[in-house]
Amino acid sequence: MPPILSLLCSLIFSSALLVSANAALKNITLSLPEGTTDHGDPGLLCTPTKWTDLFTFFLGNFAAHAASIKFLPGERGVDMVPTIILSLLFPAFECSEES
Repeated sequence: MPPILSLLCSLIFSSALLVSANAALKNITLSLPEGTTDHGDPGLLCTPTKWTDLFTFFLGNFAAHAASIKFLPGERGVDMVPTIILSLLFPAFECSEES
């Protein structure tokens, strides 16, 4: 890296650190659910987990898995649907059929 570019990067980084170091915490009052904690870190806020949080996590995980399935070259959209459904029902399913 050229020296001038290195100097410029270090100046930008150090000024960003200065701005974040000078930012003061402000006390405000919030109504939070029972069981909310910060675990000793004032910048952290942990609220209790609800069943919808778990459902959303698993639904997103399954959808990401189905969206990342590799299909055979030249495979038609109609032929991809069973592969997606099988991958949702059986996560270890992988179609490796050669034509």
